[in-house]
Amino acid sequence: MDTGHKDPGDCYLIATARIKKVPIITRDAVMLDFASPEYLEVIVC
Repeated sequence: MDTGHKDPGDCYLIATARIKKVPIITRDAVMLDFASPEYLEVIVC
């Protein structure tokens, strides 16, 4: 799945969080759009 994120570092964070099954704490709008229990857990800060 294409994350649609332009920052390669954020793409790495998304992939790592999904594999390790840990939430990401962020304000990033793109990451917040991906937030779902099945795909990516995001905590808004």
